[in-house]
Amino acid sequence: MNGRFGRGETECSCSYEWPLMADGCLCLPTTGDGGELTIAGRSLLASEGAHQYLAHNFLMCVEYEHEQFDLFDDVPMSGPVLTPGEAWPGYVAPIVTSILPREWLPAMFGLMPHWAKPDLFRSTNNARSETVAEKPSFRNAWKHHQFALIPVRAFYEPNYESGRAVRWRIERADGQPFCVAGIWERRMHDEGPSHWSFSLLTINADEHPLMRRFHKPGDEKRSVVVLDRSDYDGWLFARTEAEARSYLQSFDAELMVGTPDPAPPRSRAKAV
Repeated sequence: MNGRFGRGETECSCSYEWPLMADGCLCLPTTGDGGELTIAGRSLLASEGAHQYLAHNFLMCVEYEHEQFDLFDDVPMSGPVLTPGEAWPGYVAPIVTSILPREWLPAMFGLMPHWAKPDLFRSTNNARSETVAEKPSFRNAWKHHQFALIPVRAFYEPNYESGRAVRWRIERADGQPFCVAGIWERRMHDEGPSHWSFSLLTINADEHPLMRRFHKPGDEKRSVVVLDRSDYDGWLFARTEAEARSYLQSFDAELMVGTPDPAPPRSRAKAV
């Protein structure tokens, strides 16, 4: 997918519309072989390192690979099928919500409450479980049990064991896709269709055998919440604080594997 999104307008090759309510336009290529990224009035070519820009300006988890799969045995999923690929803050990726639990919805990575400024998604891609009920950006979604499933093939974290940041890929040991826990919002009063957005919930991982290996030495270690398949409906339909928090647990370290997967080098763009 490669779309250019502007205020109230969409130019996109995909089968759905997502007009990101931003000043100017935000073009978000899913590959590094061309395309343009415009942030705060500055235009970057993807080959100049748009992904590196994002990686240095967002908190964990900033990059993951989305892939839809059959979540439930009772009813087939409906809704659009997106081409599997990378998701960064501001990208559109598939989610399942608590109000449409058997339907895929295209949503922006980075929660956007109804009052949000256009660039809020830069800091709302993750929601800390410890403060999700208090932070203005997240508390409405948490209060109203707006829980989501986010399908993932793999996610990426920086490892500093070599003395510098090296991107690592974390995925299931059996290679199967999985879901992580999130929260969602819907901007009902935007022009055009109602628009969805989401954040990934994170928990402390200082003692986790795998996730404690990531991020800078001395920084708190964090992890997304990998849900058991048997808990998908339980998470979506949790209706009390205690019930919801019972799902925010660390995953079994043997379930996942991490391997170095440096991002491919990108050539610098020539000055125009």
